[in-house]
Amino acid sequence: MTLYVDFPSHRRTAFTRVELAAILAICFLIAAPLFISASSRAKARSQRIDCARNLQALGLVFKTWALDHGDQFPMSFRNKLTPAPPAFEFFQVLSNEIAKPNILICPADVRRPAQNLSDGFSNLNLSYFVGLDATDSNPQMFLFGDRNLSDGPLPATRILILNTNYPLGWTREMHFPQGNIGLADGSVQQFSTARLKKASVNGGRLAMP
Repeated sequence: MTLYVDFPSHRRTAFTRVELAAILAICFLIAAPLFISASSRAKARSQRIDCARNLQALGLVFKTWALDHGDQFPMSFRNKLTPAPPAFEFFQVLSNEIAKPNILICPADVRRPAQNLSDGFSNLNLSYFVGLDATDSNPQMFLFGDRNLSDGPLPATRILILNTNYPLGWTREMHFPQGNIGLADGSVQQFSTARLKKASVNGGRLAMP
């Protein structure tokens, strides 16, 4: 005797429009944060590169000025004053060499550039500190760099004294947790928080904007 087994037939059905729309929505919700994160990282990287270019241009300005002034930076002439002048005044000294005030603003900073380096120019139009004690003879000293470094609350003078007892760190402004710094040898380097702490052993004073 022959047995016949009758298997139930299964009919394939396509997605309905509602189901397809739901699947696409879920895929979008998964992919959107990844796209936004990648876009943010690319933007931050671009801003760090543009900031480094600003500092490279400023390094050339400082070096050019020093060649005409006995190999000394502007700070060597003005930081003997008590109290030391605010950071922006050192850039005013270089106004003939600085073609565009916008190189004094980091692309990642919320601050706005000044129209010029005379009327109305102040620390509020500046993204970069100035190393008051930087000299050509000590190439690893900080000449200038991103303003978002700190070892605690700034005094009223806005002069940050590098001290190994209070190691530096980056605040969350601009390129956190990294930053760009121009050294007295003319180079511009990216510093992590760990490297920044080690570099502070070179000492010196920073005029913060």
